[in-house]
Amino acid sequence: MSDFFGRPACTGVGLAVLALRSGAPVLPMFMALQKSGKYKFILKPLVEISRTGDYEKDLLENTQRFTKVVEDVVREYPDQWFWIHQRWKTKKWQTAM
Repeated sequence: MSDFFGRPACTGVGLAVLALRSGAPVLPMFMALQKSGKYKFILKPLVEISRTGDYEKDLLENTQRFTKVVEDVVREYPDQWFWIHQRWKTKKWQTAM
């Protein structure tokens, strides 16, 4: 779980797993439709990856960092946000790593 707009929300940890295992940087990118009908490419700063040695803690902390970036962009473009599954109703996930 990570907080999404101040509420616990089911959040996949796949990006955190990839970042922790590969050491690859996470560079958030988004596309936003402008009033002109053109798209604006939004490039956010690299997300710092936490590596404390506690894998479960690192998964949660890094997933929260990624979620915060998404939350910030949704705040900028709320009319363009759409989520398919019900994040606030899905039960807490369990890792098997």
